[in-house]
Amino acid sequence: PAVRYPVGRSSFQGYFLLVFAVTGVMVGGLWIHAVPTLGSAHSLYFAVLIGVVALAGHAWRETEAGELAWGGESWVWATTHHATTGSMAVHLDVQFLMVLTLKDDRGRFVWLWAERAADPAGWRALRRALYADKQTPAVKAGIKDDAKTEVSL
Repeated sequence: PAVRYPVGRSSFQGYFLLVFAVTGVMVGGLWIHAVPTLGSAHSLYFAVLIGVVALAGHAWRETEAGELAWGGESWVWATTHHATTGSMAVHLDVQFLMVLTLKDDRGRFVWLWAERAADPAGWRALRRALYADKQTPAVKAGIKDDAKTEVSL
């Protein structure tokens, strides 16, 4: 079935990044407490932590809102600036959130965090389309598996 679903900046992803950052700071604090002599390893740890959190936060803030669409042949991710067509992969499905990638013809990936809260009425249709797209060509064509066909004598 054809589907259109709004996808934008994920609040779940934002909270995940915040928990990651706080956990990183807490681990660093425990390390400093256990080894009170500050050294270059501590400085490197916090520099890398700050860099990773800053890059992740920037990427999250710059996430474009758009629409994910399935028309039966391919997936389309369309924003106000561009549209990308390709194949979809589901990496995480926790019923209220799905982490997806759209791979275009050039092999580039677009990561998408689809949340049920964006369109509760259309959530089940999106899920059906994502999983129906993964069927084998034989199943899509309605061909039965000969190994499972019963023979009556």
